[in-house]
Amino acid sequence: MRGSTQPTGPADRPEDALARLRGLTIHEALRVLLESDPLGLAERAQRKLDAEALFLDPRRAASRLAARVAFELELRDGMELDAWIDRLTAQSLRELLEEQRAEEALGVPSARSSDAGYYRLLAESTQMDVELVRLVCVTLNELRDGHRRVFRALAVDRKSVETCAREGLGTSVEIVARFREAGDAVALALVNRYGRDVFPKENHGN
Repeated sequence: MRGSTQPTGPADRPEDALARLRGLTIHEALRVLLESDPLGLAERAQRKLDAEALFLDPRRAASRLAARVAFELELRDGMELDAWIDRLTAQSLRELLEEQRAEEALGVPSARSSDAGYYRLLAESTQMDVELVRLVCVTLNELRDGHRRVFRALAVDRKSVETCAREGLGTSVEIVARFREAGDAVALALVNRYGRDVFPKENHGN
């Protein structure tokens, strides 16, 4: 007989929470992970997204990680907890990146994507047509993280070059160069796909 579905709470030590989860079915464990997040998976997923400056939906990253943890509870094999969750986090993000690329390649309308809400928010931030945003994300996610970080800071968060420099993203010259290179990659992808460059031109040097 499987264990009780009584939810674990945020006060549980991670190892204690994990021990409780291992007495549940996959679906029961997933429900607990999504409802009370006793292992802090949402924060872990967000930290990884921030560290790599990936253009992925944090909500989906957290739920995918929860599903991965629930599925592999019985397969942990004594691996240290943080290392185990780090491995599953990286695997979850790789899966989401692959799905994002596949959706774009297949031409799935962004409104039908599980990431539709995330793309709408990015469209508002960057003043682009929402149907173009996923291709922009795919393109940026293939660049170096330094270019993604600069692009996010300037184009999404609307920070100045000076602010980015103070935050350690590079010198002003490096920041401008990375932004231009990222912008050129986005423009080329849009032209190749749609025959036009629709990214708004702005002066981010002020």
